[in-house]
Amino acid sequence: MEKPSLLEKREFYQKNKGKLSNIIQEKIERAFNIDYTYHSTTIEGNTLSLIETKAVLEDKIAIGGKSLREIYEVANHSKAYNYIKECIEKKEKLTEEKIKNIQLFTQMIEILEEKRLDEINTIIKQEMEGGQTR
Repeated sequence: MEKPSLLEKREFYQKNKGKLSNIIQEKIERAFNIDYTYHSTTIEGNTLSLIETKAVLEDKIAIGGKSLREIYEVANHSKAYNYIKECIEKKEKLTEEKIKNIQLFTQMIEILEEKRLDEINTIIKQEMEGGQTR
């Protein structure tokens, strides 16, 4: 027996989602979000496994031996996905501001790292200047 294609699965879900309880629909949506986040971030080089991605998103657990960048990348990807889904549900138009918001979610770790680097550079500069005046 041949596996159904993604489009066939989508069509089946669309036809039958009204028959599913809210709890089942929420479970399907959560599972999709985890799977989508895992595959999308893996393409970008993230090394979290599917189970680790689930632990980060559902249980809010930081995974030992993994970088904060990878953990935040997974969390922020999921936030961006949920934001897009929310906009679609509200039937909002895709505007430049919304695209910037989505980009902000995905770049949050870079922004935090840059801010941290700026703080470190400031401290080093102050120390160097303080050391010269002694």
